[in-house]
Amino acid sequence: MNVTEYEYLELLCVEGDDLHLSLWDNYHDTKFCSQRLTANELVHLQLNRLICECVSYRYDFIVQERTLLFRKGLYCSVKDFIMREQSKTRIIALFNQSGGVAKTTLTQNLGYHLAQKKRRVLLIDMDPQASLTNFMGVEPEEQEKTVYNAVIEEEPIPVYPEKIHGLFLVPSNINLSVAELLLPGVTAREYRLQEALIPIQDNYDFILIDCPPSLGILSILSLTAATHILVPIQCQFKSFLGTDLLLDTVERVRKKLNKGLQFAGFIPTMLDHRTAQESRTAKAVSEQLSAIGSVYPPIPKSIAFADASERRVPLAVLDKNHQAVKVLKTIANSLDKLEVKATSS
Repeated sequence: MNVTEYEYLELLCVEGDDLHLSLWDNYHDTKFCSQRLTANELVHLQLNRLICECVSYRYDFIVQERTLLFRKGLYCSVKDFIMREQSKTRIIALFNQSGGVAKTTLTQNLGYHLAQKKRRVLLIDMDPQASLTNFMGVEPEEQEKTVYNAVIEEEPIPVYPEKIHGLFLVPSNINLSVAELLLPGVTAREYRLQEALIPIQDNYDFILIDCPPSLGILSILSLTAATHILVPIQCQFKSFLGTDLLLDTVERVRKKLNKGLQFAGFIPTMLDHRTAQESRTAKAVSEQLSAIGSVYPPIPKSIAFADASERRVPLAVLDKNHQAVKVLKTIANSLDKLEVKATSS
């Protein structure tokens, strides 16, 4: 939308008419939504165009890239968008549509080692199975407020009141499973988690999102909110085969929803060096994916992870000398060097 159109709408507004404004989603090339604007709302529209110009953000970029929809008022939306763009918080989605690849285990343990480096870390459980919530020693069904309230009811995101092993947590429970039913008809549903995080994200150095094992709406919400994606891949041929589908999903999210999404890297998991097949898979992950992002040292297969989960503690709390602890520290040190890519240039 150009300045001439704004001036035209403003003239109509002076005549006392309500205005019909259509926002076009540049990515889809189809009408995204339409809404009648009052004179007062149009003034906010103009003011925010000027605000964006003053801070060197193109207004058309904000409309097209983030499809501002006036649901909570354009002024807040523009200000929040600029806050997000200027934020240095690393928001990392641990994502793989396959289950059982150690997403939850890595979310907890990498968060712990980042916290040991004096970083403020928030963990978000986006899986209705609530494994991360359980691993952290929080009973999912006892929580009155969970991430469900933020992404479905649009309430402030509920951070658990107590730090656990130096970590902050947004819990989940089975209520989140209805998201697949409730969100499909909601306007701008993909941005629900991103919007919920904007007011609090600068309180943290890292936000780690434990994604569900699917390509559904909850994973899309997570990838849209993230600055980076970290991919655990089990050292099994079947798990490795699903990588192409995962990469296609990430590319679609980048193109349509989150241009700034970067790969934090790939982590081969559950490696048993005694088996030739798993060693071959780990080698293939390194050779074929290193051009896309960093491939970290593999996490060895160990019953100690299950023991730590049963006791609801990170592995290093259970056994600080375990061989996997050194690998986790190495990965955490690499994540600590990540930078947030600006998307407005």
